[in-house]
Amino acid sequence: MANHPPAMPGMEAALAELGQLRQFAGPAGEFWPRFLAVLQQLTGGDQLVLMARREGQPWQRLMEWP
Repeated sequence: MANHPPAMPGMEAALAELGQLRQFAGPAGEFWPRFLAVLQQLTGGDQLVLMARREGQPWQRLMEWP
């Protein structure tokens, strides 16, 4: 018998949203806030930061959640 950790509140809703985001075809400005919100739910993090960089350039902070 497998020993599974207890489910976090809202886990199923977060996973459903993540599944919907896999099919997301809208603008990036709508995708990233939703994605970060789901990651926050799944990880329990206080704050998330989206960072990106071009090759050879320093990292840039693009967005924070919340």
